[in-house]
Order: sequence, then structure tokens, then C-alpha cells
Amino acid sequence: MMQPTMSKAGLLLQCGWAFRNPLVPKVIANVPMRYGSAFHEVVANSLEAGVPPKLSLAALPNVAERFGVDAAELREHAQEGYLTLLDWLGGRNAWSMNLLPVPKGAIIIEKAIAYDTVTGKARLVSSVDENHVYTDVTDDEHPGTVDLAINLKAYGKRVPARLRRAVIVLDHKTGMTFDTPRESHQLRSLAVAFCRYWGADRAIVAINHAPRDGVPAIFADELTPAELQAHADLLGPAFQRIGDGSLRPGPECGYCAANSVCPVYGGSLAGLTRELRAMDGSLLEPLQQEAGKAVRPVGQLDLDTPEGLGKLHMILQMMRKMDETYTEVLKQKLREGVVAVRPDGKLSVLKTVERDNLSLASIRRAFTKPGEAARIEKMLRDAGAIEKLPREELRAVDDR
Repeated sequence: MMQPTMSKAGLLLQCGWAFRNPLVPKVIANVPMRYGSAFHEVVANSLEAGVPPKLSLAALPNVAERFGVDAAELREHAQEGYLTLLDWLGGRNAWSMNLLPVPKGAIIIEKAIAYDTVTGKARLVSSVDENHVYTDVTDDEHPGTVDLAINLKAYGKRVPARLRRAVIVLDHKTGMTFDTPRESHQLRSLAVAFCRYWGADRAIVAINHAPRDGVPAIFADELTPAELQAHADLLGPAFQRIGDGSLRPGPECGYCAANSVCPVYGGSLAGLTRELRAMDGSLLEPLQQEAGKAVRPVGQLDLDTPEGLGKLHMILQMMRKMDETYTEVLKQKLREGVVAVRPDGKLSVLKTVERDNLSLASIRRAFTKPGEAARIEKMLRDAGAIEKLPREELRAVDDR
């Protein structure tokens, strides 16, 4: 049964119906999930080896084989993500804090923690078992696993005065989309737990965003004592709602493992599916014109109303999730030699395409002498070759 873990904190705060509910089907790890787990383990192996200047690759072949992912891709990807993390820890962060070397006892890597929603205390617990279940937590505890936690109290005057009672919690993300650190309920729960565990009252929450087909970057926000307490205050009532039969539809429904059996979302999903099939022809027009087909409006999705636009956003989220999941499924089938015939008579094939790639991580790998990479990076920035551009993203937020 689904546990109220920190990775599902957003769903927990919205609706408790799915948790500890025997009707909810077990989640099967897909290819993106397995790849993300492999990335986490490879980076953690290096951090546990004392945060060396280069990624530790000794265990990588075994990790890739165990999770069924491509070792060469994992090596390149993990190296870039790890070097980006080292730069951030070394001072390339919004607080200009050089956190290397890490004081003894100040770092926790890939460990499980549980926050007691009744007593407000936190403790380290055993990692999940082979079924991804935390087996040694009580019904009042909110468990989760941190990728990297740092106790800034151990740094003394190396960090700003207000952060000497603070923690850092960081999570690796290999998917294309993610919440900002401040918006992440998972990171807020981890921050609350480690603040209670280490006796801190402030937190820096960070995401090492390392998408498989993109450039890694770290995003971080600072949470005040008031913000942390506000999140803690929400967890107790949320746990009390578990098992009371209440349902509250919202933005988390699209990612909930219970949506196929949920009395509310099941009907909503069917409705969304019907609307997707009968979507306003104008939305399909560019694709149909490209395919040389006539446009035939077969339904209506009213894009002149707030509700219509909101439905469109949810449909797009569902389509992106399907694309990410089933693209990997299709690629794996093709690697196994399965033939895929499209309805238009063409075959789906895999092609390896070589691309020129220049990234901050590749510069730092190639130029290893002290200060050399920094000089080249500065030269490129001054010349305008490295650009920092704003990017608009669609997000779902509570209506306030």
C-alpha cells in the first residue's frame, strides 16, 4: 500500500485517500525511474568517497547493468551532473559559500529520515526494502530519503551568521520538469525533518536538475523559520485525514498512482480522454496540414474560458508524461530487436546521431589546471557565448 512519504508530500497535503488504501495498485518502475535511480546511486558513490574532484566510476558498470540502462550515457550524464554539483558546493551559489571541504559529520548522503507529525521530532531510519517500503516507521511518521543533506552549524564562521543554524537539503532530478525548490513539498518535508534532527531553524532547499538531454544546473531557495513551521503545521492535519474517506481533487491527481481507481479522478480522467479525442480541430490544424489531411472539427475545447484553458493545461501534462514514459518503452523495445510498424506504413527505428556538445561541465573536464576553466568560462561569458536567458514555464498552483 502507498505510504505517506516525503516524495508524495504534495499529494498528501492535497488528498489522503490513496494512502494505506488496499485498492491502490502497486507502482511499477518504468525506464525513466530506473535511469534516475542509477544516476542517484552513481553520484552518491562519489559523495560517499569523500567528495573527490572527479566522479568515481568504479561501480558504474554494475549500476548500469542492475538498472538496465546504457552505461556510456550514464557515465557522461553523471559526470556533468556531479561536476555541476561540485561547482555549486565550491562557491558558485547564491550565497557565495565554499562548502568544500565538508567538516566531519556534517554531511548525510542517500539516507532515510522520518518526521513524527505528532511529536515534531525526527530520526534516521532504515532505507526502503526491495518493494520501496519504509518498514520501521510508525503510522504518525512521514519518511523520506535525502540525496544530500549538510549541517551548516558545523561550518562556523565559514558561512553567513544567519545560516549557522541552517541545513541544506538537495535532491537530484533527471526528468525534464520539476517544481522550483521553494514549491517542492518533498524538499520542504526533508528540510523540516533535518532541521529537527540537527536542531536548526532555517534551510536551503536545492535541486540538481540534470535532464538526460539537457545541461545540468542547480536551483536553490532559502526557507525561513516561519516557512518551515508553516509546512510542519500542515503535515499533522494531513496525516489525520488518511483513512477518513475524504477526497479532494487537484493538480496532484494526474501523478497519483490511485487515479485509475479513484471515485473522483477516474471519472475526470475518462472525461479528459473523451475531450482529447474530440478536441477542437483548430488545435490539431497545424499537424493535420503538415500531414496533408483535411481539418475536421469533431468537438470543442473552449479556450476562451478559464476552465477550458485549465483543462488544456492538464491534458498537456498528461501528454508530456505519456511521451516521457512511452518514448523510453519504445526505445527499449527497438533495442531488443522488436519491429515497430506505424499506421502510415513507415517503420520506427533508432538512429544514433552525433552532435557537437559544449557545456560548462565539458569545459571543466577538459581544463583541469587551477583557474584554467574559470578563465575560459569568463572569456566566453564576456564574449556573449554563454547566455543566461529567461524561460517561461507552465505551472499548477493553488487558487488563492
